Amino acid sequence: MPPLSRRDLRKLVRKLGVNARPGEQQQALETLAFVCRDGSPERLAALAAAGPIPELVQLLGPGFPTHVQHFASAALGRLVDIAGDALTAAGAIPPLVQLLGPNCAAAVQEKCGRNTGVPRSEC
Repeated sequence: MPPLSRRDLRKLVRKLGVNARPGEQQQALETLAFVCRDGSPERLAALAAAGPIPELVQLLGPGFPTHVQHFASAALGRLVDIAGDALTAAGAIPPLVQLLGPNCAAAVQEKCGRNTGVPRSEC
């Protein structure tokens, strides 16, 4: 995937919003997760500057499908080294912990634990 411009990154972030159409939101989330997974530190810093963290944190909520929570936690897991303070400020820690807790579906725990580096057996 070619590098995305700052403008493209901002458009992508807007499509993550909870009011976005589900198809657009899913596509934006998958693209964002791909950028995070394969991104250099510079690319991740540009993405973090585009402001996706509050939207990603919202997507961790219980009203979203497992695959959405998975992609959101994967993106946040990659952004933590670049923008850890922003993740904390956006309130990412409690919903991530919630996803690893006993009241969450096993599939979500498995995927989110893998994204955060915490083995499910240690949750």
